[in-house]
Amino acid sequence: MSFLDIILTGALIAESVLLILLVHFYKTEKEKVQIEKTKRAEDKEYIDIFIEHLEKRAETYEILLEFKRILEEAYKDAI
Repeated sequence: MSFLDIILTGALIAESVLLILLVHFYKTEKEKVQIEKTKRAEDKEYIDIFIEHLEKRAETYEILLEFKRILEEAYKDAI
């Protein structure tokens, strides 16, 4: 083997190792992104449930205010 063949073989091996590392890094990052997407979807689901709960409480509060107003009017009429 000539010196050039040895250098080219070394470069090919180095390139192969770098390519393997790049693929491994890509797969690792892809898994991290997928986990983050899943976490965000779960967080969004919890936030939607919380917003729905707040809307129901606001509705209940509005009903109570209306009931209070009716009672106050009835009390004024009774006096």
